[in-house]
Amino acid sequence: MGNGRRAPLADQGPSSAGQQDEKLKIFKADLSSPESFNAAMEGCRRVLHVSAPMDFQDNEPEAVLTQRSVDGALGILKSCLRSKTVKRVVHTSSISAMCFKKENVEMMDESYWTDVDYVRPELNSYVSSYAISKTETEKAVYFVTIIPLIVVGPFICPKMHGSTRSALAPIFGKKDYYKLLIYVATVHIDDLARAMIFLREKGDLIVPQTQ
Repeated sequence: MGNGRRAPLADQGPSSAGQQDEKLKIFKADLSSPESFNAAMEGCRRVLHVSAPMDFQDNEPEAVLTQRSVDGALGILKSCLRSKTVKRVVHTSSISAMCFKKENVEMMDESYWTDVDYVRPELNSYVSSYAISKTETEKAVYFVTIIPLIVVGPFICPKMHGSTRSALAPIFGKKDYYKLLIYVATVHIDDLARAMIFLREKGDLIVPQTQ
């Protein structure tokens, strides 16, 4: 964590990156089986919930993906209660949970939510499903919530993720992303991590553009 503290990690993928770090303990868990998080929660005082389902192949209906996200978040909270040690949960939402509306605004605050009825016909299906699931999950449970913008920086996943692909759209000539880049700023992954650590101790925060 950058401060000498130990941190368990619930991993949903096959990678064991970081397992060699004696301060990091990796558990296998799945949002579809919330009880699989029980072991990871034991002895924890603060939990950073950063996982979210996303279907790039459009095999899963929006309603199913959204329900899985909501049920997963609720299940994680139940695991936290069951642990009897967790005192705070920080949920990582997304700018997609607040920025998609018919009207354009220059400033947004905590009162803004994505209009799910507007999103469905306007965005391609996997993006709209992600935005809707993030919106409904955040509405379903009151968390300490962090709302990152487009996250950029180093990554360890085997494929380039959507945020980095969006940020590099001008280089790759992906014109479909240009409109998004006009309205949505970026935040570096290191700044986002610092914000998460800060929120473990404080409260709600919208992560601003990296200066």
